[in-house]
Amino acid sequence: MNFFIYGPPGCGKTTVGMLLAERLGWHFVDTDKLIENEAGMPVAEIFLQKGEAYFRNREKELLQNLTKSTRTVVSLGGGTLVDPENRAVVEKCGPVVCLMCEPEVILQRMGDELNARPLLAGTGPLERLKSLLSKRAALYASFPRSLNTTALTPDDVVRKIQMLAGIFHVNAMGTGYDVLIGRGILSTLALEFEERKLGGPFVAVSDANVAPLYLPAVREALAACGPVESIVIPAGEQSKSLQTLASIYAELFRFKMERRGTVLALGGGVVTDMAGFAAATFLRGVSWVALSTSLLGMVDAAIGGKTAVDMPQGKNLIGAFYPPALVIEDLDVLATLPPHELKMGMAEAIKTAVVGDSKLLGKIEALGGKIPLDALDEIVRRAARVKIRVVEEDPFERRGPREALNFGHTLGHGIEANSDFRIPHGEAVAMGMIAESTLAEKIGVAETGLSVRLTGLLSAFELPVRHAAPVEKVLTHVQADKKRRGGRVKWALPVAAGKVRVGLDVADEDVRQALLAIGCQAG
Repeated sequence: MNFFIYGPPGCGKTTVGMLLAERLGWHFVDTDKLIENEAGMPVAEIFLQKGEAYFRNREKELLQNLTKSTRTVVSLGGGTLVDPENRAVVEKCGPVVCLMCEPEVILQRMGDELNARPLLAGTGPLERLKSLLSKRAALYASFPRSLNTTALTPDDVVRKIQMLAGIFHVNAMGTGYDVLIGRGILSTLALEFEERKLGGPFVAVSDANVAPLYLPAVREALAACGPVESIVIPAGEQSKSLQTLASIYAELFRFKMERRGTVLALGGGVVTDMAGFAAATFLRGVSWVALSTSLLGMVDAAIGGKTAVDMPQGKNLIGAFYPPALVIEDLDVLATLPPHELKMGMAEAIKTAVVGDSKLLGKIEALGGKIPLDALDEIVRRAARVKIRVVEEDPFERRGPREALNFGHTLGHGIEANSDFRIPHGEAVAMGMIAESTLAEKIGVAETGLSVRLTGLLSAFELPVRHAAPVEKVLTHVQADKKRRGGRVKWALPVAAGKVRVGLDVADEDVRQALLAIGCQAG
């Protein structure tokens, strides 16, 4: 895949393209600059000496060569895609975002470079520019991904482009990895694997619910790369055990997995955690790819490189930070997700919004408890952006910022473990968020009313907000939590929508009172 930035001259294509390439860890190419360097003269001089036809022919040849490149951000000249053949070539190679801008601002941005623009040089540049924009208005409007950059900084534009295209890069844990979010992108696996030199043997780890639905499609998509063996485990959190892990190791051995091979985690959070940990530890580490198939997995488990299995004493107590080589989140697969599982994912999306995106929280509230599939595009992408930002700041959860993602999980994990993992993770996190936001208000950390707001929101999605387990039993599991420092659990508690404080030491009695407030039983 490549990424193309198009639009009129002066809209910031080169500046934005260079910044986007830096964010993604990709190459950057400016087609006008390549032609200038080849000719040894600026574009305006090429037009004068050799004519526009010569320039357009070189442009066409250059685009054909770019089809052989990968992971490249390409800034296109303003007239490049006037030619339908050029547009067809480009759109086969990757998404196109068209940048637009008010003509007066374009001229202001160009400054002294105006005379280097052959179609604008001379007298009356504003009238020339308006005429050019008018002639190409239908063309520019035909691109479904479009951004008006008039009032935006380059950073703003890059963030919005990543949201529009669903292309992110996690710059953490070594060389980093790409997170691709879109529709129908499971079919592009062979290309993505080839670009990243991911080789066989290929072994997919999936569960009994997901494998019948999507394992055939994965095999078909990777047919050109080689056969895909499969390991299918029972669905559910109770499979996330050392016993199941041992069976995965045995199958990897039987399939002759090599250190240059690739494990595919095809499933939701449980499969992602299990397959990732197996990849981290088998043969001292093999490559793995997260092919997330649940909303909960897409907004949480697939991104960040945390891999783990549970113990009877608690959740995720055995694990490793081991990043995937690639994350693919094909939103089309959510169409087969049962409504209950969509609600589990909304719990994690709400948590992520509280941690770092107040606007996302507002957008989820606006859904009124409904989950239309077309609304999930923005929810998944915004949640991914929050998680990537936090992970990059604190990849191994050593400095503190990444602890913010534990909001709702300290008490949520205690509730989940106390039920022998019969309570689904999303439900446990929902109850954990209410208890922890109540705790935050009680000790003066959170703004008054936050717990009521979250109670209403979670209830709208028919997620539980009360729990009747004995307080002391839940606390026993909480005290075994991996978030301890100096023998004390450290808490991540909300201040307001979009802001969480971390590393807090909270009195045990205050925690008890928070659990009692959501219905847990004393004694």
